[in-house]
Amino acid sequence: MPRRMITPDIWFNEKVASLPDAGRLLFIGIFSNADDDGRLKASARFLKAHIFPYDDKTTGLVKELRDKCAEIDNQWRTVELM
Repeated sequence: MPRRMITPDIWFNEKVASLPDAGRLLFIGIFSNADDDGRLKASARFLKAHIFPYDDKTTGLVKELRDKCAEIDNQWRTVELM
């Protein structure tokens, strides 16, 4: 798994700052867990298991936060596979 650096700029990004605390953690967790091509399984259940393994977040909340993260970064694309 690749290791990602979190640049200090993220703490001053107004769009990221508009997210609730759990949303900011999810935002960082998504890009730090993505593969070298920036891909990561986007299902709320997968993200909950990998980014919030010890928290009592619901999959509904994670899905809502994931969608908010996608709104603030127009390079993100989420696809739900059946």
